[in-house]
Amino acid sequence: MWAGNNLLFISFEQGGGGHKIGRVLSCLPNVYWYSHKDNGLNPWNVHFTHTEIRQRHASKYHYDRLVPKGSLPPVHDYVKNFIPDEEYYYHKFFYPRFQSMGGFDIVKNQKLIMCTHSMPDTLLTRFPKAKVINMIGDVDDVTDRYLQTSAIFPAFLKMKWLGGENTAYGKKLRMIAKEIGRDFTVRDIWAWDKHKTKFAEKYYMDYSQEIYNMIRANMKVRRKHRNEQTKVINSFRGPRWRELKEFINC
Repeated sequence: MWAGNNLLFISFEQGGGGHKIGRVLSCLPNVYWYSHKDNGLNPWNVHFTHTEIRQRHASKYHYDRLVPKGSLPPVHDYVKNFIPDEEYYYHKFFYPRFQSMGGFDIVKNQKLIMCTHSMPDTLLTRFPKAKVINMIGDVDDVTDRYLQTSAIFPAFLKMKWLGGENTAYGKKLRMIAKEIGRDFTVRDIWAWDKHKTKFAEKYYMDYSQEIYNMIRANMKVRRKHRNEQTKVINSFRGPRWRELKEFINC
């Protein structure tokens, strides 16, 4: 099992600004950047006229794990609805795809950043030699940004590379697409689960309260975490870049 050498996780709540930090750190010479016309050829290319990554239309800092051979696999939190069994996912899908997409070649010579919403303890249990930037922040601020960005991210994910369309969750997404259209968003899934309809403004208060409660609970966990392989930074106060550079040995 790969221990995560040269792997740097940015662990944050949705809406917490993790991809922005990832772009800044990817400007360092020994940190890999996912250079692609859809991400930006350079990490500082946040403005665009066209991109196939629909999430970037909600958050210009967003980027995908695009590499010359395709795309690196995400950690389990991103696919847990499709494949709940974490161990099965890593051995059946993550490690083989990481190998075939050239991930192990990248980490031989460079540090590789992966953005994730998994908690630091979970990440370090799986990848004990990795390092984690643990992002905390004001719950109100993170909730507001979640509602402006993550909530309206496209949610009709296919995950063909792991047979996602044939899983129970994949079939659920196809059913929702049939009922309310293929352009549904993250908040539309919430509305469907609660009301069997597309999201409407009349649901806003209930939805925002649920998101607030989720982020508040997660922030409590994040604030308690302490580990020498973890660096805590505040989402919106701005990190101390020199300390971060020293932490990741750049």
